[in-house]
Amino acid sequence: MSNAAAQPEQAHKALQDKEGKYLTFALGSEEYGLEILKVREISGYMEITAVP
Repeated sequence: MSNAAAQPEQAHKALQDKEGKYLTFALGSEEYGLEILKVREISGYMEITAVP
């Protein structure tokens, strides 16, 4: 196989390596994503309690 023919296959493999499942979320106007396997717990929104 020529080097030119191998390049698209290498690019496709690199893309497949980056595919996966992610937890995505937004903070303000910014969007973030984490690999789902790195997530340990998802907590919902909690009311803030004032402390005297």
